[in-house]
Amino acid sequence: MKKGVISVVLVGIVFCMLLGSAIAKDRGTQDSQYYIVHVRSARAALQISKDLHIELENLFPPLLYKVKIAKTSHLKIIQKLEQHPLVERIIQDVPIDIQPIEEAPLATVPETTDEDKETYEVLALSLDKPNLTWWQNNEGQLMYNFIEINRKSGKHKVLDSLSSISGVDIRLREAHALGKGTPEVTVAVIDSGVDITHPALQNNIYKNAGEIENNGVDDDKNGLVDDIHGWNFALNSMDLIDRSNHGTAIAGIIAGNGQDFQGVCPQCVILPISTDGNHEKQSSISHFFDALQYARTQKVRIINLSLVIKTSEFEDVKKTLEGVPEDALNHLKEREKLDQKLFDIVFQVIKNENIIVVAGAGNEGDRGNPIIYPASSPYVISVGGMTPLRSMIQFSSWGEWLDILAPSIAIWAPQPLASEKNTFGNHFNYFTGTSFAAPMVAGAAALLMSQNPGITADQVQKTLTAETNTEEIETFGRGRFRSLNVFKSLKNPILN
Repeated sequence: MKKGVISVVLVGIVFCMLLGSAIAKDRGTQDSQYYIVHVRSARAALQISKDLHIELENLFPPLLYKVKIAKTSHLKIIQKLEQHPLVERIIQDVPIDIQPIEEAPLATVPETTDEDKETYEVLALSLDKPNLTWWQNNEGQLMYNFIEINRKSGKHKVLDSLSSISGVDIRLREAHALGKGTPEVTVAVIDSGVDITHPALQNNIYKNAGEIENNGVDDDKNGLVDDIHGWNFALNSMDLIDRSNHGTAIAGIIAGNGQDFQGVCPQCVILPISTDGNHEKQSSISHFFDALQYARTQKVRIINLSLVIKTSEFEDVKKTLEGVPEDALNHLKEREKLDQKLFDIVFQVIKNENIIVVAGAGNEGDRGNPIIYPASSPYVISVGGMTPLRSMIQFSSWGEWLDILAPSIAIWAPQPLASEKNTFGNHFNYFTGTSFAAPMVAGAAALLMSQNPGITADQVQKTLTAETNTEEIETFGRGRFRSLNVFKSLKNPILN
């Protein structure tokens, strides 16, 4: 059983990925504040609105709604909602940070390093060649170097070398002989955006058949104007630019289909949902629910979350509540903390609709190993990291909540065409971290759903994590975890 704990540790790259609202209106003004109401039944919202003379707006129906309350009457309305027999709970729509899981280092410093010594050693990968896609087909092409570094001068020398172990991969070559997916299966990537013009992705990007491109009209009446290829919920626009060099790689690993590169499910479709506010917007809980609801309404089969959620501190929230009486602030103080139960309700609804949610475990395994959310939710498939040496990677977060491991170091994948990190001159690069392990599992789920259209979310998870369909991995005493084998999963689906 996974443990429900929210991490307050930053596991993101320097910039914060902040969600903004598109489906919903403003989250409040100087005179009002939004609250999230969890109701007990599908018909409850209408009755509550009628009884209390308030307007409940759709958030994640049929169980979650939002209400805007004047700050001068916060306490009175909240108490009435709490006392209503059809209300399960009410929490303030507080700010949260949505952060992509930080890229982990390629060099590992041994824990036994003696700082008094003149030199120290690291284990580093040699990545001077492009397209070493070991995670798809490992033939020993990845090289590790044991390097000695002088503390004062910085000079280094290679002491020894070690090649990756042939066969330690996700068995993608054999899996593709069984199938490469279908455009009927769409995977939502809620991340920093996706470069939809990248040659390896442009033919696999979602297109909203209900919208006429660039006509300035909300043709499908979903509240979003010209959401042809997805939506940016931070900027409330169709701006899907990947400014952090993160979401494009995630999308490519799932469904890239270029001349020299294919992802796990190269005939599947990617729905980009951007959470990059470009340092302009701050998000709240309901913004994230808006993004999930959008994926849900676009009939996706899988949602990839290579990110971490954390709350803002109470004092930060208090700044947004100027004018609220002190007694109301005291009453609300506990509600500034992220209510994981609310998130789990949403993830449970999604799973019950046979939509798979896959989340990266985080890269804090060697830094206190805090439990990460949403990876620790019992309603998602959580993915940790492994090396090409048949072992769990040192930085991977782990715990009873972890479901499966996948390659997470030196992952060759697309990067935005505008990226300044164009090391190899072909708009691809190497990426490291559990962020890039999760999309392999998301892609495997897409392949399974392509081959077995009637398969349920539970059956997909059982298939991907079954002992007979996975590989034993050295975990160095962290527990018993196994790694993804796409070929075995496709060959032996669990359909009962």
